[in-house]
Amino acid sequence: MIEMSEKEYSIGEVAAILNEEIHNLRYWQKELELVDRRNEMNQRIYTQTDINTFKFIKELRGNENLSLKAIKKILHKAEIVRDEAAATTEAVIALNNNNEGNYLATIDRFKEDLFEEINRAVELGNQEIKFEIQDLKERMQFMEEERGKKMDELISEWREKNQKKGLLGRIFG
Repeated sequence: MIEMSEKEYSIGEVAAILNEEIHNLRYWQKELELVDRRNEMNQRIYTQTDINTFKFIKELRGNENLSLKAIKKILHKAEIVRDEAAATTEAVIALNNNNEGNYLATIDRFKEDLFEEINRAVELGNQEIKFEIQDLKERMQFMEEERGKKMDELISEWREKNQKKGLLGRIFG
């Protein structure tokens, strides 16, 4: 839920901030199943968190050249990590209330766990992308082989046809 003090942005403002087309933002929001918040006039509204998410998506699309399918998986993993982080944060707060001395150690463990979880999610996403690329390469190789076979057949047919014409031309010509 949006807090009252958090600034809200229109889709046009977000597009200007990100230097991105409005239709791209709508498309990403739909395809990646991002939260669609609206104001009382049914206009899309965004928070700084939403803008940061769009920046992350734009970076993955541009710098990493990832597909929306891969980005969706990464965002889903990040959401799971964020949920786990929230649960861990609650545990840290409870622990902090009980034992002030273990606060820094708990924060360090939390950071390590969070980084490990993020690294696992990214590695899983990378593996899935590698498998997809390998599958595409195999399909392309198969199609190339099929195209080569078809070309060989057509060349053979053309040669046979021209040889017959040449022989008939010599007999009747």
